[in-house]
Amino acid sequence: MFSSPTKTIINTVFIGALLIPPAAAVLSPQFHTFASAVIANPASIAVQKEALRRATPLWSDGISLYNTALYRIGVSPNPNVMAMGKDGYMFLGNDHVKAYDQVTRRINPPQAEIEAWVNTFEYERNYLKQQGIPMLFVVAPSTGTVYADKLANVPAGFSSNPTLFDRVLKLTKERGLPLLDVRGDLIEERKTAETYSKLNSHWSDFGAYVAWQKIAPEIEKIMPGQKLAGVGDRIKIETVNTGNEASGLLNIDVPNDWTRPVRQQPFPAYNVVMPDGKQRPLSGETLTGFLDLPRETFSPNATSDIRTLVFTDSMGASLSPYWTASFKELLQVNHHVRQPPEKLDFEGTVEKFKPKFVLYLMTERYFGVPLGDVDAFKMRASFQAAPELATDAVWPVQMQQNEVAFSSGTSLSEPSTFKLPGNDGAKRYVQITVNGQGDGSLYVSYQVAGVTTEGWHEFGPGENKIQIPIPAQVDANTVWLLRDTKRAAATLTGIRVRLASVEH
Repeated sequence: MFSSPTKTIINTVFIGALLIPPAAAVLSPQFHTFASAVIANPASIAVQKEALRRATPLWSDGISLYNTALYRIGVSPNPNVMAMGKDGYMFLGNDHVKAYDQVTRRINPPQAEIEAWVNTFEYERNYLKQQGIPMLFVVAPSTGTVYADKLANVPAGFSSNPTLFDRVLKLTKERGLPLLDVRGDLIEERKTAETYSKLNSHWSDFGAYVAWQKIAPEIEKIMPGQKLAGVGDRIKIETVNTGNEASGLLNIDVPNDWTRPVRQQPFPAYNVVMPDGKQRPLSGETLTGFLDLPRETFSPNATSDIRTLVFTDSMGASLSPYWTASFKELLQVNHHVRQPPEKLDFEGTVEKFKPKFVLYLMTERYFGVPLGDVDAFKMRASFQAAPELATDAVWPVQMQQNEVAFSSGTSLSEPSTFKLPGNDGAKRYVQITVNGQGDGSLYVSYQVAGVTTEGWHEFGPGENKIQIPIPAQVDANTVWLLRDTKRAAATLTGIRVRLASVEH
């Protein structure tokens, strides 16, 4: 417990820090611009407040002083951003895909959600397998998984409850899917050095090294005769002050001990392949950060000639030097988990790059959202493989094909509907083609047993094909369309309905 004089000093610091931001803001030359903009558009207050903060260093300094003082006494300034643990450790809060509830095992989704996740993984594996491309899926654990002993305020007996990862892993093993678990390795190597730091949600460089010691041999088993870089060449571990993620997220200004291996030999230089095909050389130790994605590289001195495609997220940054040193031809792309399926064309990316091996690295917290929409993947693959089938129902009507009955104007500026043809109780794929005059969006909805499913679908200039899976039973067999009239105009030029069960 703190003594009375110490409490008085801390309270004085807090009160003083609280007064700094508003006083600094009002005195800032930017304040008039802030006030005028918010009066003109009250909805812009969040953006304008951030602009004011950035233009007022004293404000940021005051927040940093206050938040750092809170951290030093074991309190998080915003637990939804980063939750306070024990011994100075902080963990991503629930603003990040319910990350804290995941590691404390307060989330228990129905088995159907777990199966949907695994179904997508299985679809991707099968797609690659059909083309003779092996793959490996690696999960980068959350800090709270490896440092569960540093979590605070956990439910009683939480460690006996399975995590989302545990449940997915069980099902993937039953289906023979290549999901690699490196949690035990990262926990065990804590005896050697810290594999995660106190103030960063990513594994440290040493943690990445530990993970690679399991990943690389697994790839070598999958790809016989290949040798990967960075295995077993550590000579020592050093600790440096870097990687304070809490500084950017919460303005907490304290040192952060970051561990990294020192290897016998630095990794060889590699080249980044630019969009025009030219190559730019980089040091072999240069990371590929999340904001650098997508990045294609060519490494003339790589240990393996495997042409490799990597789907990754920010956890891949500290592993990227191992990849560039191992794979002569490499493409790293954002896996786009949490984004609409159209953000990543999985099949199209594979088809364009034509890899010999695919590695997937995903941060553990993303188990909290779907890996992807397997129906959307299958639908897109169906229309790519066979743009037209004789069994499709279409609008405008074509000879010898079933008709989709469309009502209202093709400008879609008023609510419009189209009737789905009868079916045998199978799910359907719908492709709506619109010719956009710019960037706009199209509203699509339908009802099943009185419950509405709806969504907005973006379109751009020129021809756009918007694809939507539709359930077997839709009320009145009717789908509604409406264009956002405040954005670009568009003309409906075609509707195609296909049974999901039809082979092509």
